[in-house]
Amino acid sequence: MIGEFKKSWSTACKKAGCPGRIPHDFRRTAARKLVKAGVPRPNSETLEGHFSDSMFHRLRNLGH
Repeated sequence: MIGEFKKSWSTACKKAGCPGRIPHDFRRTAARKLVKAGVPRPNSETLEGHFSDSMFHRLRNLGH
């Protein structure tokens, strides 16, 4: 089951032109873009599944 997901994920990323990505990469991107778009922090945290302010700040501040 996990192997099937990994293969499907890899294929999808290659077709999208971003090979080598992992699902968490997109979570970090979402955190930064939601803040930049002016989404209120509590709403952003809920959408991204954050359980603490420190988790939100770590993801938002990573530079990828």
